[in-house]
Amino acid sequence: MAEPFLAAARRHPDRLAIVHGEVALTYAEVERRIDRLAHVLLARGVQTGDRVAYLLPNGHDLVELYYAVQSIGAIAVPVNYRSCAAEIAYLLRASGSSVLVFPQAAAERVDEARGEVPDLRELLCTDGEPAWARGLAGLEQDAPAGPPTRVADPDAVSRIQYTGGSTGVPKGVERTHRADLVEIEGTYLSNGLDRDETRIVLIQCPLEHHGGHDWFCMSFACGATVVLVDRFHPETILDAIARHRVSYMILLPPTTYARLMDHPTIDRYDLSSVRLVQSSAGATTPEIVRRMYRHFPQARVSYGWGQTESGLGTSLVLTRELAESEDPRIASIGRPMPYLELRVLDEDGREAAPGVVGEGVVRSVAVMRGYHDQPGLTRGAFTPDGWLRTGDMMERDADGYLYLRSRKRDLVKSGGENVFVGEVEAVVRAHPAVRDALVHGVPDPRLGEAVAVAVELVPGATLTLDELQEFCRARMASYKKPRHLEVLESLGRDFSGKVDRTRVLAEAARRRSLREAGEDLCVQVSIDPDVYRVALPLPEGFERATSCYVLPDGTGGGLVVDPGADDPAAAAVLRTALDRLGVDLGQARVLVTHEHADHLGAAARLAATGHRVLAGRALVDLLATWWQPATVRTSLARLTAEGFAAAEAGELEQMRARVVPAAAGDVRIEPLDDDVRLRVGRYDYRVLATPGHSPGHVCLYQEERRLLLSGDHVLFHVSPPVLGAPTVPGGPVRSALTDRLASLDRIAALEVDRCLPGHGEPQGDPSARLAALRAHHEARLVAVREAVAAGARTGAEVVRALRWSTAPGPWDRAPAGLRWLLATETLAHLDHLVEQGGLLRRTDPDGRYGYTVPAGP
Repeated sequence: MAEPFLAAARRHPDRLAIVHGEVALTYAEVERRIDRLAHVLLARGVQTGDRVAYLLPNGHDLVELYYAVQSIGAIAVPVNYRSCAAEIAYLLRASGSSVLVFPQAAAERVDEARGEVPDLRELLCTDGEPAWARGLAGLEQDAPAGPPTRVADPDAVSRIQYTGGSTGVPKGVERTHRADLVEIEGTYLSNGLDRDETRIVLIQCPLEHHGGHDWFCMSFACGATVVLVDRFHPETILDAIARHRVSYMILLPPTTYARLMDHPTIDRYDLSSVRLVQSSAGATTPEIVRRMYRHFPQARVSYGWGQTESGLGTSLVLTRELAESEDPRIASIGRPMPYLELRVLDEDGREAAPGVVGEGVVRSVAVMRGYHDQPGLTRGAFTPDGWLRTGDMMERDADGYLYLRSRKRDLVKSGGENVFVGEVEAVVRAHPAVRDALVHGVPDPRLGEAVAVAVELVPGATLTLDELQEFCRARMASYKKPRHLEVLESLGRDFSGKVDRTRVLAEAARRRSLREAGEDLCVQVSIDPDVYRVALPLPEGFERATSCYVLPDGTGGGLVVDPGADDPAAAAVLRTALDRLGVDLGQARVLVTHEHADHLGAAARLAATGHRVLAGRALVDLLATWWQPATVRTSLARLTAEGFAAAEAGELEQMRARVVPAAAGDVRIEPLDDDVRLRVGRYDYRVLATPGHSPGHVCLYQEERRLLLSGDHVLFHVSPPVLGAPTVPGGPVRSALTDRLASLDRIAALEVDRCLPGHGEPQGDPSARLAALRAHHEARLVAVREAVAAGARTGAEVVRALRWSTAPGPWDRAPAGLRWLLATETLAHLDHLVEQGGLLRRTDPDGRYGYTVPAGP
């Protein structure tokens, strides 16, 4: 597998081989690095047939190591870079790996895993040198130049590629050099990269995944320049396409294209160089294809199916005409790629007639040798005459086009009829409101099983079960139509386009149970004035519920405070509660205490449909600028000035933008001034501006009854996000934490007997909680100042130094949302210390901030 790259290096040594951010390496440079790495591995005792594992993100390190392993006859074991310590240990043990190469960012996970792998004898760190590992950079520097003695055995195992384990224990697919060589040739002959004039290929999917591996090996075999992107960041991808004049590109999972095309700045980039856009089976709809042709006007959209086990698969060019004419072949996975035979077998093992669903079986030199150390599974994977059983149910039409219907085990037996989930999913995905769908069966007393579907909608869209059923009736037999619908925020496909069915089905079941229990979720929490709490379910990834408060006015209207996330399950619960209370949402007003999606999401949708929605003036002003380019630039500039790398600053900025539902920027929300009074029935309520949990937060206070609807103000420690930056070093700074502390004092001065928070049960007098919040922030201010005194100079260094940042685990492994909260909160504390004179902030010539403790007591 090293030979295609080496041949390309001989043909054009000075051509760029790899571009990754600011790194650009020619074929000759990469070849020299491959040779040095090969010598390092040999010197560390790696022999022919030894397994060398790598836990690396996309980058030149991974490519160079892979080819070094191949050239000396060792076996590559790619490990998913997102794997946790337990998964790393399992894969190393299962593969029998004796060497692991990893970056410093993964050191903590590797350290945790290594004790569980007794056969692991070499740990090599690409960019550091933990006490228990060797630094690879120093070993490379001392390694001899020139090629090593190369080992060539086409039928030896080249790679052990582990399949995803969402439905069971991962299986190690053994792939030989010959199989992978045939695979990459079949791939480039299918997509025409060998005939492309420019051959600039952008790869965003992980190189350790089978699809990413196929594409980088194919690209180098064709002598292409490979532009690597190590994570999904729209601006990075769009800028790379325009700057490098990318001609071929692959993003995975398929829904990533929709996310890219949803990015508000996409039309600012010249994408006309793109000649081929590659996707894979799963979630590519006619509407997504039409949008691809709008944004990539010179491109072909290529689509296909394949497996790690099969190597090659099928492909289809989804033409503009197919997408616009709604040709049935748009639902096809195409025809077999070069060097692959594919048959569809019925239940008796005979070739199925056109239009009859059966299991797809394939034969090719590109097929795997078997599953590593699992002979029983290997035998079961092949027919007696040597065809690979794919486990996928397919149908072939009269013209030879194949249609993926479902996995063999994914049938719904409804009323005695077999319903193939893939067929129903294809129809549901064709609905203009649907971005992605997963069909499954649920118990039904009459049918045995009923067809149910979980969907992810396009941004801003809504969908009811009645609407979906009407759409499906016109496109397939009535018994196949979904009888249950759950709308989820995301189906969470992985980089290969696979859905974690277990997670999605569990979330769908939870939604059904919450909706069915809707009448039990409405509780009266105040009498005179009457206030009812409705616990609204939240999408997965949040806590269980958020609190909506309904204040009826006795005439069919009233005030609804915080109607929750834009979630169908929550909407159904709220609708049930309002019907029970006799409140007509069309006559009522809706108040939003703050802008976060779990409170404002449904309100934004209600405002868009003509309902009267109110919010504090600061929140309304904030929404007017939240997504504007100037705000994005300011946010990025602040994060960069604080020492965050560009990629991480971009990721944190994405989290800032996602905190507020995008729909809120396009609707009319009435602003309320601080201290204004709202009349509900015979009671007046004061609107109190209380920035703290977020910049635009308000509370609602009823003086006579000492009742406070506090939103999230007295719940959380978190300070509001920092959006701006002081423009003059040493000049005036307005800290968000200053506003937070002042608003805590404002609420503490009120007489409150009953506090109704945005999450959880009602509380009594909140004064103790308010004091605890203030004490918490004062302690953090001390910790931030101590971190600077101990040597942390930038905001990014302070964030990483603080104990609360690393308590859940290493900073780099924390979820992006948590990192955003911790980072922006810490910057708010830094601002407050600068404002109060507890720290000095200076700006270097590059615009970076540095913090020091002032001299003196």
